[in-house]
Amino acid sequence: MLDYAALSAVVAVIREGSFEGAARALRITASAVSQRVRSFEERLGALVIVRGSPCRATDLGQVLCAHVDKVKLLEAEIGKQTGAALFQSGERTTLRLAVNIDSLATWLPDILTGYAERAEICITLIVEDVAQTADLLRTGDVMAAVTTCSDLLPGCRTLYLGAMHYAACARPDFVARYFPEGMTDEAIDTAPCICLNAQDSLQRQWLDRAKRTHLSPLTHYVPSSRGVLDFTLSGLGWG
Repeated sequence: MLDYAALSAVVAVIREGSFEGAARALRITASAVSQRVRSFEERLGALVIVRGSPCRATDLGQVLCAHVDKVKLLEAEIGKQTGAALFQSGERTTLRLAVNIDSLATWLPDILTGYAERAEICITLIVEDVAQTADLLRTGDVMAAVTTCSDLLPGCRTLYLGAMHYAACARPDFVARYFPEGMTDEAIDTAPCICLNAQDSLQRQWLDRAKRTHLSPLTHYVPSSRGVLDFTLSGLGWG
């Protein structure tokens, strides 16, 4: 039988990044957190936290974190169906959600705000490219993910949310400078594009669909959706 009081301390240290942060979150002393974690590891016979700045989970610690998240969500659902008070006053469970940065910048806030209020939960968002968010779900780093992966993961339910539509854009003077004769191979190779990061595959997919797989445009990396928009409007590149 798992000691959930000790497990809560383990999860708090991992999520807060330190024993002091965990103590504040749990409203107990740092020494109490340390004692709970140490005794849990001794009973388990394995380390669950790599001490450092910040503290991080071992592989086993990550599995245990995912287990605690699942249990808390299940308890919250049971509490709503039965009307039982399974949590202390003011306590809320947390949903860890992997999401791509464009969803975070557009449709997600309004929908997620309403859901969090109705479900009475806290939200922790993990930002990753939409092609990689499912990997975080597979490893147990998150409990849900906005993803383009259509394969149903074992134990998970898939819900179709809709589609986001993208168009290649640039300032008129940028187009006049780099694309006076249209989207030629030479123009695409010369005109810089703007990506979020090295994992951002949108521009690559767009070129592949246009049968320009062999091309590799110059690239600026701007790690925010708003930043991509602002730098496109300033004429740094197309995006």
